[in-house]
Amino acid sequence: MPVRPARVVSWLIPALVVVIAVGGWGYYAWRFGVVGNMPGDQENPTLPAAAGVAPTGGAANGSSSGNLSPSAGSPDASARPQTADLGGPSAGVTVNTPGTYSEQPEMKLKSGARTSVSELQPNATVAGQAQPQQTPAAAAQSPAPTSPTAPSPSEIDAARAALARGDLPTARTALSTVLVRGPSATDETFARAELERMADAVLFSRATNVDDPLVGVHVVGGGESVNAIARMYKITDDLLVRLNKIADPQHLVAGQRLKIIRGPFSAVIDKSRHQMDVYLGDTYIRGFQVGLGANNSTPRGTWVVRNKLTNPEWIDPTTRHHYASDDADNPIGEHWIGMHCSQGECMGRTGFGLHGTIDPSSIGRDSSMGCVRLKPEDIAFVYDLFLEEVSRIIVK
Repeated sequence: MPVRPARVVSWLIPALVVVIAVGGWGYYAWRFGVVGNMPGDQENPTLPAAAGVAPTGGAANGSSSGNLSPSAGSPDASARPQTADLGGPSAGVTVNTPGTYSEQPEMKLKSGARTSVSELQPNATVAGQAQPQQTPAAAAQSPAPTSPTAPSPSEIDAARAALARGDLPTARTALSTVLVRGPSATDETFARAELERMADAVLFSRATNVDDPLVGVHVVGGGESVNAIARMYKITDDLLVRLNKIADPQHLVAGQRLKIIRGPFSAVIDKSRHQMDVYLGDTYIRGFQVGLGANNSTPRGTWVVRNKLTNPEWIDPTTRHHYASDDADNPIGEHWIGMHCSQGECMGRTGFGLHGTIDPSSIGRDSSMGCVRLKPEDIAFVYDLFLEEVSRIIVK
């Protein structure tokens, strides 16, 4: 019997300690709130979760470091690329600098505004990563898709201002955009004239602007040929030789510097206007009036240049008359650019192409057997631009 009280005391002391500890913790939690909202942490903003990363709490000292930890499946934090906070219009947006892997740009809160990933990279997705959800407020700020509209006066003014200060790449981009957006007749005439003038000054001359994305300089390596260099930049041998006034295309010198154009060239033919516009990428280069097939016989669709011939002979499919290559009466002139259809109503149709004419009055009319006619000087110009099996011609 004397031992029983000792056992009761030894049991009550640990129980009392536990009760006191639990009670103290409960009071502490009630007084200061849940963990993560500690006094030193209240100024740390909650960061929106970027794709593939999860926000963590700030430092206990109250700093707003905004550290982000990789989510499951991501490289560890030490392998993540460094980021740079850009100033100016993009302030507050964290952009990845080159690193060991790529990801969607992270987002930071800046003055209560949220910049969505879709605004930074339209239509961009990353395989295996969930895209952040837009809040209603952010969605309201996002620009809604719109149909192309006529250019505003400010767009024309911006192009004129770029021209005035000699910023040709900016002016060229602005004017090409103006053309796409359906300008007035006056603005269209102005845009076409300026773009053609810039093409002559920047592309088809010996001048090279190192800041221009459409041109560049190639230093000839040992054993390189004109054909290999031209194919590298998706332009024709003839254009490369003409640009650089190469006297002997068969013998290039190692170390020789050649001006190059970054191709390929393409064209769009508008049947309703009898107009063929030539482009380098998205940049308008030159426009030509063309003759088309009688009875709407020039098929619409996307064509690819198949072959090219100079001074070709020709057999009239109707009369079976044979025209020799040197015949001045040859109706197709001195240049032929054959095409094959890759898409559209032209599928299955063969024998079509671009060619010259000995009848200039047929330009702007529907009088051919279906081919596209150009004036002799115009077909000679595009002949040097279009590359076999690469250049595309859209007939619409």
